Amino acid sequence: MAWTAPRTWVDGELETAAIFNPHIRDNFLAAGPHLVVRKPSDESVTSSTTLQDDNDLLLAVGVSEIWQVELDLYVTGGGGDLQLAWTYPAGGAVVMQSVAPNATNTLTYWNVTAASGVAFADYDTSSVTTRFFKVEGLYIGAGTGGTLRLQWA
Repeated sequence: MAWTAPRTWVDGELETAAIFNPHIRDNFLAAGPHLVVRKPSDESVTSSTTLQDDNDLLLAVGVSEIWQVELDLYVTGGGGDLQLAWTYPAGGAVVMQSVAPNATNTLTYWNVTAASGVAFADYDTSSVTTRFFKVEGLYIGAGTGGTLRLQWA
C-alpha cells in the first residue's frame, strides 16, 4: 500500500470508511510492520562446524520486500567459535555488519554481502564463557517470497 497524504478534516463532515481507510488504516499499513522475534529458550550445539537452522530466529518475507534486521545475541559456552549465516529466497541478498572479537580476541569489523547459507562471520568465543554480539543489516528481496532464517554453528 502506498502512503496517502493526510487529509484535512472539516467540522460537521460525515466520516465514512471510504474517507477513513486510505488516510488512517492504509497509512498505518504503509508505515510497515514492526516485527520482533525472540528466542524463548536456549538452543545448544556442542562441537559442530555444520551450520544448522535456528528454531526461532526467522521471518516470512514477501516478494521484493526489504527488511532491516537487528540481531542481538547473548552467547554462553566457550571453547569454540560462533559462525553465523542466513538462508533466504532465491534472488534475494543479505548485507550485514558487526563489530566483534575475532580468533585473536581483538575487535574486528565484519561487513559482508552473503550468498545464501554462507557463514559471514566467525566469532571467537573460546576465551570467555559469555559474549554479546550485535549484528545489523538488510535483507533485500527479489522475485520470490519465502523465509529469512538465521543459521549458526
